[in-house]
Amino acid sequence: MATTRPFSYNTGSPISGTIQVGNLAVGFPTSGFTGMEWWNGPDEDLGYVIAQPVSGGNQPTNVPEDALSLSPTYKGIDISLSNNNQTASQVFSYSQTVLGETLISGSDKVMFSVKYTSTNPSVGIGGHFVGVGLTSMNYSGPFNGYPGNDVNSIGFSDDGKYYFNGSVEQSGLPTWTTGDIIDIAISHGQGWFIRVNGGDWNNNPSADPITLNGYLPMNGLNNFYPALCPYIYGTMEVLNYPKYGTPSDYNFLGNVTASVGFYRTNNFDDNEFIRLANNLLNESYTTTTDALSGLTTNGFWTSYTGILVPTDGLTLYVDAGSSLSYSGSGNQWYDLSGNNNTGTLQNSPTYSSSDGGVLTFNGSQYISFSSPTNIPIGNSNYTISVWFNPSILGGNGLVGWGNWGSGNQVNAFRLGNTNLLNYWWGNDLAAGASLSINTWYNAVARFDGTTRQIWVNNIMINQDTPGSSHNVPNADNMKIGVTNNGEYFNGKISNVEIYDRALSDSEIGVIFDNLKSRFGL
Repeated sequence: MATTRPFSYNTGSPISGTIQVGNLAVGFPTSGFTGMEWWNGPDEDLGYVIAQPVSGGNQPTNVPEDALSLSPTYKGIDISLSNNNQTASQVFSYSQTVLGETLISGSDKVMFSVKYTSTNPSVGIGGHFVGVGLTSMNYSGPFNGYPGNDVNSIGFSDDGKYYFNGSVEQSGLPTWTTGDIIDIAISHGQGWFIRVNGGDWNNNPSADPITLNGYLPMNGLNNFYPALCPYIYGTMEVLNYPKYGTPSDYNFLGNVTASVGFYRTNNFDDNEFIRLANNLLNESYTTTTDALSGLTTNGFWTSYTGILVPTDGLTLYVDAGSSLSYSGSGNQWYDLSGNNNTGTLQNSPTYSSSDGGVLTFNGSQYISFSSPTNIPIGNSNYTISVWFNPSILGGNGLVGWGNWGSGNQVNAFRLGNTNLLNYWWGNDLAAGASLSINTWYNAVARFDGTTRQIWVNNIMINQDTPGSSHNVPNADNMKIGVTNNGEYFNGKISNVEIYDRALSDSEIGVIFDNLKSRFGL
């Protein structure tokens, strides 16, 4: 699996400490790059990449085996970027071709062997191709960059068809699927032959590359290269050895190349992420957590930093486990909701990468916000969600804001010795909860204009009808890790979300389900 590395759009001179891959500067080592907009990949704005080691091949840049191959500019798979913001110009790109590095010309009589593997062999039958092509062939697609799509290439598809100039020249040839080895024998200037796993050439017991009986026409091609088109799920490799032997008088082409199948979209949100996982793995995931687990287990993904919570009405979303929200150092906890409600670490809460990324508070540390926008005030509906792990129980403030000391002018969420409280000051909801130290919980406070509720780990544990007298003047003094200027939290906090509406029961479940495995629940 490719190592995750920073990358940036770069069309100028190569940047020190990087390798230039097409229009991308890919970082070596994995950190320390400034002065441009750097991204970590795989990245949700570009989609994802299945990277395979490359040895040889007619690529502009031979990327090291552990490089993050984002473009990856192997022939025909050069992602088109614009605006310095990594905007992908195509939604799908799967019929594109890689050319091998060894030229076949003159009176060459050669054979090469290709091993094909696929993560989803039942999808896209008829879209995988091997063949040969000139450097002038249309290898970049986006949807027709296969061998045989023009007059500068010829190709065999996995459903047993021979293509030239975009048309089927012959059917009934050998078919192939994942794990198969395809041999291509070419008597240059005369004809060519295909077999699968050592079977009959051209699916014809009488065909013979030595006598040229039963050959397929070359259609006038000259000076070409092996051409591979693996489709989105596939990988093809030109082998170093002829597993099923080589016809006499034929040379064996043993150069090694590799192909990269990838998917990209202009709007790579969580739904698209789930759809991608389902397409790749032939599954029916409904949550990003399950999709991420499936992709990671099968080697397609290393991390995903998309928004894992409902986004409608989201006014604050900070996540210590997202490098986009907290880098692991510094005093800024960035808001992922789009409202730019950046928090400032006070008295140095400490970061740990445990449990996917957390901030630890010691009873005097907190996060402050300067005039945050769109935080619910007055008598507005709201939902507050906090993932926390207390080191002691008692009056531990999770998050709050308002006019402390004035009745019904506060919105605060904190722990008690044996309960959780969502208090407005003098008009409070307490919910008995059997909390334990050193244990992760997701606590949610919700108000829909009539009913106020407290949930723990997707279970509603208490509710009331507090009336309509709530009137929080502003949220200028909002803090995480302390309420009422003295109720300091002791323990770990990873995620805080605030909404300007009451989430549905199912949406509260989404918050819990999408993140629970991160905390061992």
